[in-house]
Amino acid sequence: MKWEKFGRIFEVPNTFEWAKTHVQCPVVDTVANPDGTFTIYFSSRDQKNVSRIGSFNYDFNKKIVVSLSDRPLLDLGRDGCFDDSGVMPTSIVRHQGQVYLFYIGWTQKVRTSYQNSIGLAIRKKNGQFRKCFEGPVIGQDRFDPIFTGTCWVMPHGSGFISYYLSCTEWRSKEPRYNIKMATSENLVEWKKLNRAAIEYSNDNEGGIASASVVANQNLFHMWYSFRGSQDYRSNLKETYRIGYAKSRDGTQWQRDDLNVGISLGQKGEWDSEMICYPYVFNIGEQLVMLYNGNGFGKSGIGMAKLPIQSLFSG
Repeated sequence: MKWEKFGRIFEVPNTFEWAKTHVQCPVVDTVANPDGTFTIYFSSRDQKNVSRIGSFNYDFNKKIVVSLSDRPLLDLGRDGCFDDSGVMPTSIVRHQGQVYLFYIGWTQKVRTSYQNSIGLAIRKKNGQFRKCFEGPVIGQDRFDPIFTGTCWVMPHGSGFISYYLSCTEWRSKEPRYNIKMATSENLVEWKKLNRAAIEYSNDNEGGIASASVVANQNLFHMWYSFRGSQDYRSNLKETYRIGYAKSRDGTQWQRDDLNVGISLGQKGEWDSEMICYPYVFNIGEQLVMLYNGNGFGKSGIGMAKLPIQSLFSG
């Protein structure tokens, strides 16, 4: 498996007050628009480091940005709600004629720096999103006592499965998290399986996030980010990389990070220090991966492609 990189496709617009830095966590609506473009959602930050959700339409054939939202598509929650300090996209699902967005809500804490939970919103005709609830749908509870974060939601069996980030501890003021699973019949009520899909590989591993899953020929393939537990913002040995795992049933996973087929860029390039937050989907006979580079998305969004035959033939 060898991904072919096509470079950076989108950078911080720095045109609007809500989008001054970062274009983080790309999420794609895989149903094309009437003009053949695809809508890509992302999170950007204002000057106070508060994140909101925007989008741009992208032509994958011409490799150009066609249009860009000029205002946030989903704003902050009320004071005291789980999303009063920031919102970020994490998964798009179409169900019963509606387009649902799972998003990460941020709120500030005292003894730790923040807490995340997963909320649900529905797309309106004007492209904006309306929150289904003021509270989260996958959040802190007896199974996840600290916080939840990024998730990937997809059909599974007669319902849906979510591969979501679960924080297991704060270690030396840094959060440590793996990827767990939950199932649902209606996208709202979730039954947590209370076990990891992707577990830590060793005690030094500090974070596994942003699962992205495709399935074909009775085999599931997952890409995700993983990092060290300390000094991961600047130490190249500890920063985010993209990992890979496979499964026969979507619940029992085998990590195979050495065969992920994508690595850091050359020195001085936009993704030379970090690659993270993969979002994988297929267009025709190609798998497309959107991902962030240096600085957790500060340097932009890039694209890589892989012939789908090379993934599933083995």
